[in-house]
Amino acid sequence: MRSSLAALSILLLVWSQLGCGDHSGGSKPGGTGGRSIGGGGAAGGGGAGVSTGLGGVVSGAGGAAVLGTGGVGGEETSDPDGGLGGAGGARSTAGADAGGGIGSGGSAGVGGSVGTGGAADGKGGSIGLGGAFAVDGGLDAAVDVEDTQVLDIAVDAPAGTGGDLAALEVQVSNSIDYIIIAADGLAASAARYRDFRRGGGFGVDLTLVGDIVGGAADAEAASVRIRDHVRSLYRAREVNRPMYLLLLGDAQSTWPGDRSGVPAGTWHSPSGDSVVSDNVYADVDGDDVPDLAVGRITADNDAEVDLVRAKVAAYEANHEPGEWNRRLNLFASTSGMGDLVDVVIETIVYDITEAIPYDYDVTMTYARQSSPYVYVPEQFSDQVYRRINEGSLLTAYVGHGYRDGFAKLDWNGSTYPILDTDHLEKLAAAHKPPILLFVACTTGAFAGAESVSERILVRENAPAAIFSSTENSDPYANAVFTYEVSQVFTSLRAPRVGDAFLEAKQRIVTNADGVRQKIESLAGLLVSTNARDALKHSHLHMYTLFGDPAMAMTHVGHAQIVATTVAEPVGASSVTPGAELTITTTVPSSGNGAEAIVTLESARKLILGELGSVPADGSSQRDAIIVRNYQLANDKVAVGATVPATATSFATKLVVPADLAQGLYHIKVFVHDSAQDWAGTLPMTVE
Repeated sequence: MRSSLAALSILLLVWSQLGCGDHSGGSKPGGTGGRSIGGGGAAGGGGAGVSTGLGGVVSGAGGAAVLGTGGVGGEETSDPDGGLGGAGGARSTAGADAGGGIGSGGSAGVGGSVGTGGAADGKGGSIGLGGAFAVDGGLDAAVDVEDTQVLDIAVDAPAGTGGDLAALEVQVSNSIDYIIIAADGLAASAARYRDFRRGGGFGVDLTLVGDIVGGAADAEAASVRIRDHVRSLYRAREVNRPMYLLLLGDAQSTWPGDRSGVPAGTWHSPSGDSVVSDNVYADVDGDDVPDLAVGRITADNDAEVDLVRAKVAAYEANHEPGEWNRRLNLFASTSGMGDLVDVVIETIVYDITEAIPYDYDVTMTYARQSSPYVYVPEQFSDQVYRRINEGSLLTAYVGHGYRDGFAKLDWNGSTYPILDTDHLEKLAAAHKPPILLFVACTTGAFAGAESVSERILVRENAPAAIFSSTENSDPYANAVFTYEVSQVFTSLRAPRVGDAFLEAKQRIVTNADGVRQKIESLAGLLVSTNARDALKHSHLHMYTLFGDPAMAMTHVGHAQIVATTVAEPVGASSVTPGAELTITTTVPSSGNGAEAIVTLESARKLILGELGSVPADGSSQRDAIIVRNYQLANDKVAVGATVPATATSFATKLVVPADLAQGLYHIKVFVHDSAQDWAGTLPMTVE
């Protein structure tokens, strides 16, 4: 016990010295645009970007993830904090607001005609639900009618407990519950986005940046006016409905005064640090914790807005049943401090991954040469692309990062990209495009030069939503955020991506379950309570959602499982090697062609099978052995079968392997037909 505590103490001390990007196997140092944020504590960094984050707590989830990013004492980089922009413009108010009841100069109604704003104050035509839109007074009246189709999409999402699917409530809201603030130059595509969301039942307020910021003298004044605009709509909302804020447009690193973007806010910590933040618009009551879901589409032109809207519409409309719906793919860099530190961190990360329900499959691709989760170094980036493209609910990177990308794999003195961002054209998800989570410094630094998150967002075949940080992030707060994101996507199954983002942030402050207590206990070895609180508050602001916060997610439903053996009663939780298990599965419905995948699987931290010794570079067997080890490490199935599942209740027999080691295993069942899918799990001890 003493040696374990000593190892952890050493880990914390070493990790506290780790700056983001400094030990990343050849990655660019730190990137531009970030600071390590935090206050007080025992291990502050120098300069204006003081950081006191916990070293040794990992951030990330997954079989062998390691990692934490950013770090205490990290070097402050040069990206300006401002990132504000936009001014001037005419007011555009949708709806029957003024200017002639239901839109002066235009008809309205169900299936409505185009109404162009006619009132002198620019408050014009209302939208006809399900039909063409009315061009508001502040928008360009020359928008083609053929570009104004409303996409009426029905989406499924879970309701209540157990993950059962139920339709999201789609009805016209009597009050505003979806806010769009758009750069003046994106008026036409913003109108199309408004109609898209109105077609789904939202009450939408669309306002151009110039109409809000007017003649604001500087970036700070402009962002305050945007914040006040959002707060006024939030306070007038229908309280039982969630609210979403979409910012359409990029943010500049300096004040341009030309209304060409949507200014970012700036959060100032009590210690004087600052963070470029959209969270200031979501924080209505001033406690740093967001009260509504906010997302940003950093588009530079109408075509990019339309492209992202099309990706969101496709994601919501197309639920393709398949194993990708229960899959989480993780990839990670090392700490850069050597195998000893990495191994200790890996033992901590198992607490995070083990808390992910076993209904879900978790894969790991890990850039540590000695790990069984490593891939062929020359093909590592291609393997990460394959993981993204095979489809999953969530794909997460945990490790070092910078504005342009990610750390590198260090292999025998040479470096190889973990994900080569010079070839983003390789992104082409074949099934469910994953939500991306980048737990790494400055990969979301959007105020100024484009970050990797922004570049991915506006690619046609790339994922439609990304969580990433605008600044140098801290290992302790990253661990907390990563854990909470994993929980809202799996255990809590948030219905919309913005709900997941919002709830994960709120739980950073409010949650105190067993995993969080372990993280806090480790953090307490080095970082004071006040310093940890400061770090959590700063990370509420630096993590940004790129995408539409109202994008609906469809989760797998819940399958009920009962296991029996010949010698044991129904519900037996243990079995001996060689015994026959009868697994009875029940699902709500089942269509033609339905099948079930039934498996007995090991715990995530265990590897079934014998790993091979990787030979030296140049050996003809090296790559084959690396690939086999990688497959063994990610394949947890001890025994399994694929069977028809045309009835709502069916039984499957599995024989426990006679040589299976003792320990805790999990019976897992995945059922799908052509329209829907379900997953269930049951722990089973092999004695």
